[in-house]
Amino acid sequence: MSFLPRIMGRCIRPGAFNTPRPFGSLRCSPLTAAAKPTPINFFKSSLQPRQDQDSYRSYSFDHRRRRSRVVQEVPKDNVWTVVPETPEEARSRRGPTINSYILYGIIGANCAVFLYAQYAKQQVRLGFPENFHNFYQNFTLNYEDVVRQGKYWTMVTSVFSHTELMHLLGNMISTFYIGKLVADTRGVTPLSFVVLIMGSGIAGSLFYLAFRRQKIQEQTKRTGFPPLDMQRGLGFSGAVMGVGSAAAFMYPRVTLSLYGIIPVPLWALMAGYAIFDGYYLNSSTSRVAHSGHLGGLFFGGIYYFAKLRGLPVRPW
Repeated sequence: MSFLPRIMGRCIRPGAFNTPRPFGSLRCSPLTAAAKPTPINFFKSSLQPRQDQDSYRSYSFDHRRRRSRVVQEVPKDNVWTVVPETPEEARSRRGPTINSYILYGIIGANCAVFLYAQYAKQQVRLGFPENFHNFYQNFTLNYEDVVRQGKYWTMVTSVFSHTELMHLLGNMISTFYIGKLVADTRGVTPLSFVVLIMGSGIAGSLFYLAFRRQKIQEQTKRTGFPPLDMQRGLGFSGAVMGVGSAAAFMYPRVTLSLYGIIPVPLWALMAGYAIFDGYYLNSSTSRVAHSGHLGGLFFGGIYYFAKLRGLPVRPW
């Protein structure tokens, strides 16, 4: 009747005589006690060393609350240790964070304003220019409008404005990849993430207005009367430069592909943009608001040293 205890043991503890199939990422450790056969099905084993003795218990296992990785290799000598999941794995298991939703919302806002601009341009072709006129008056940045008419909100609305598809795509792709670096960093709160993005955009607007004021004063000295400023600025580039500046200080060794082809370290990419914008700052033929780029770049660097420096960044 020696088979009777075996049958009773199998009924009491299912899978006790089967080959162990452990859940989780298990690695050899000389400090871990030798494991006993692991129950399968709806049980998970754990070893609790108590006074140099093996303590064994089984408990219900919930697949939706896994805390460790699956490994395929079985270590020798039947010695196991559980490897906890990394912060990146925990983040992917939990799903998008609040910072990620903020990033997606900002990208969506830029796309929505772009669609409105395309609708307004189409209305002009049909003989109804009112919408496009309102767009230019409220979603683009002009020195005369801000100083003389008090349209201070355009320092914010112009940040989300794009009228050309390539301008929008370039800014949004850069925003997504560079913004994810900062958004996924532990210690970057939703408030600090919003302040970094919006502060960089507004700083770009302020630098643009200051640069236009300087140009108007120079032209007034040459001609004797103040000119009418007709230039308008728009785009998310200042905010992108600010986020990129902070990300370059946090993750200088991260490699990005310039135009999707040339791999460049993030610190070198942002330094190159700073040199490029500084060189063409006074160019009379360039259609790029280089002063706005530099304003966002400076704000991102200052905000990093003021609030983000010392945060636990991911190793690369």
